[in-house]
Amino acid sequence: MNKQIKQQKELQMLRGKIASKELAYNPEIQMLTSPFSSPGYHTTIKKAETIHSTLESLIYALGLLDTEEERYRECACDIILSGRFFAGYEAQS
Repeated sequence: MNKQIKQQKELQMLRGKIASKELAYNPEIQMLTSPFSSPGYHTTIKKAETIHSTLESLIYALGLLDTEEERYRECACDIILSGRFFAGYEAQS
């Protein structure tokens, strides 16, 4: 398969995945939301309907950047630079 065709197919798949996550994005929190589920350990959350996943949000932000579409750049930067991932770290201006 031609390398360019393969890249185009991968980009189409990425865009589809991004589109499927758009409704889960919370612009106020600048993170993805997902239903809470846990086997009962590894969390202090006792009861919640939804959570904001750090890992999933960062993966989403990287996917947004990988599309190389200008319309996604600001959202990706908002997620990455929101400061929620850098507990105890003070951003330098």
